[in-house]
Amino acid sequence: MRYGILVIDADILLRDMLYDFLYDKGYNVFTAEDTDSGREAVHKHKFDALIINLDLPDGGGIELLSEIKKSHPKIPIIVIASKLDDNERKIVYELGIISYMEKPLKISKIAAILKNSLMQKDETNPVNYGNDK
Repeated sequence: MRYGILVIDADILLRDMLYDFLYDKGYNVFTAEDTDSGREAVHKHKFDALIINLDLPDGGGIELLSEIKKSHPKIPIIVIASKLDDNERKIVYELGIISYMEKPLKISKIAAILKNSLMQKDETNPVNYGNDK
């Protein structure tokens, strides 16, 4: 079963690195470079998990996260950012993310978090819809 993962990140090097790493781990990986393309991808496709870098050029990372969690409350989301202050960190955890990681990233940790959260998701909701529109 190949899970569909959306990576939303403006940093092309990090986005491509995550794409390559996760693809090699057997995931179907989709990418978006900003808030608008991330929002569009989430509305057009169903994903099994998301990785969102809150350091987006249009500054809408937390707002996008909030929108996604309202429309897809059970989707596992990993948040990455350069640095969040205590209030921002509290907000993202209250929105229901599964993990927050500061840069520089440990890619292997992301893979372990994804694997664990997707196994838990399968136990509660066995539908895999990574390839569906």
